Amino acid sequence: MSFLYKNYFIFVMILSFLFAFFALRQENKFFNWVRDHWFYNRNLKSKVSSTFVIIGISFLAFSLLDLRGAESSREDQVSEQKTILLIDNSLSMQAEDVRPNRIGKAVFLARHFVKNAIGHRISVILFSDNTKRIVPFTADQDLLDARISGVEQRKAIGGGTSLMKAIDEAVQYLKVSGNGSGNIVLYTDVEDSDDDLREISSDINLAIVGIGTKKGAKIPLKNRFGQGSGFKKQNGKAVVSKLDKKNLEEIQKLSKYSKSWLATSYSLPTKEILSFFNQSDKFKSVTDTVSTRPVLTQYLMLPGIIFLILGYLLSMTNPYLAISIICFLSINLKSQPQFGEKKNLIDEQKQKEQKKLEAKQEKYLEKWKKSGLSTDEKLDLAQTYLRSDNTDKARHLYEENLKGINESNKSDYFNWATADLKDKKFGGALKKLDKVNDFLKNKSGEKYKDLKEKVRENTLLALREAKKQQQKKGGKQGQEKKESGEGDDESKQPSSGQEPKDKKKKQGSKKDKMKDLPTVLKQLVDEDNNMQKKYMDTKTGERKGSARRDW
Repeated sequence: MSFLYKNYFIFVMILSFLFAFFALRQENKFFNWVRDHWFYNRNLKSKVSSTFVIIGISFLAFSLLDLRGAESSREDQVSEQKTILLIDNSLSMQAEDVRPNRIGKAVFLARHFVKNAIGHRISVILFSDNTKRIVPFTADQDLLDARISGVEQRKAIGGGTSLMKAIDEAVQYLKVSGNGSGNIVLYTDVEDSDDDLREISSDINLAIVGIGTKKGAKIPLKNRFGQGSGFKKQNGKAVVSKLDKKNLEEIQKLSKYSKSWLATSYSLPTKEILSFFNQSDKFKSVTDTVSTRPVLTQYLMLPGIIFLILGYLLSMTNPYLAISIICFLSINLKSQPQFGEKKNLIDEQKQKEQKKLEAKQEKYLEKWKKSGLSTDEKLDLAQTYLRSDNTDKARHLYEENLKGINESNKSDYFNWATADLKDKKFGGALKKLDKVNDFLKNKSGEKYKDLKEKVRENTLLALREAKKQQQKKGGKQGQEKKESGEGDDESKQPSSGQEPKDKKKKQGSKKDKMKDLPTVLKQLVDEDNNMQKKYMDTKTGERKGSARRDW
């Protein structure tokens, strides 16, 4: 028990005793006055009632101490992931084409990653012309959040982008602090850099988050007081900073295991990044001692509430009413399940099932390492991952082992579609469900009836959710266009109510083509286009050789 906790415990004890002392003293004074003026002696029921109320309040006061039981230790498998957050703080990150600006968006995304990266040891490095490590590897989320949140207020935001230098330092830091393997999350506007990009170790998982838009924005300059003082200029013209798509693709080639995302004003790719790291982590984990201390608060809170209820019931003037209420409550408590019993039973069943699935997965993985697994065993392993909601690993195994649908693997193919559906990959889910549906079309009998019904239900669910997702995306894109001013051209069109004939023809031919497609195929086309974009909705010109940039 820490020194501060001991002092707090003593303080609560003293406060409870003082409350009991003054409450009883004041009560005695009142009843003495009643006896002297009204000749009424206090009965035993009243004394017991007051005592119960004081005991109940004391119990509740002690329950606020968050009492814990004896510490117990157990061996458990924990993640051994080290992650470096590389945050670009060059001058171009001041551009305001995303909300609130690029550096503000990078800070927000980094803080969100820290809060969700359970089990990761994280370090934070800032880079522009030079690199600066502001946090060494730590699992202290409060420290990381405090340091990252201060990045936006730093006066050192400026300079060019020495991207390769920053990545090299991050790789070197992973080597010095461990075996050289780990994760790097790069938050940058992917501004063109003159650095010679070099391939890094295949032990590194690289996630690139591009922050910026197709249209780009001017780079505001600020004086030492934080006030705006114009825009960055080159050759007398204001510089417009844009996302360099080609440079993003080249950076993605630096590591064998890399993936990129585009962060607009409303996007939040943290979940996808963590999923990418977990998938490519190759099941790396270590056995570590986990210490726990059970919470004992309920053993003080429940008696406190019971004593308060009894105290107030006994204070009633009608003793028969109080006794009736007490009997009614006791009978109901006996007939009903204990507090939290149903919930605990459900949780216990889930935990038991999860442990069985984990044991089965470990058994398969051990066998895989020693002698390998057959296709059927891999598909069974994928099913256990799906039941554990580990859909990324399940989808990966299904993709490797299911090349076509047949009688023996029709259920596995349906499970693959279910995994896509859980991950909100509606295009892939609909495509696979369509294949299963085609296979079952000419089949009849009871053994196919249940699967047909499940395929129908999941297809309807996928279509409904995909439609919602499309509407949501459409609303967001419309809002972004409105904010960025992309819709201004419409106001310049003549207001005669007639559109140009060429435009009408194009729209008409487009609608005619879409009419020929079935509803499922339309949805597949939309989703496929979205997946092909890989979260990229901007285009930039070719990279041009230029002098060393200072933004």
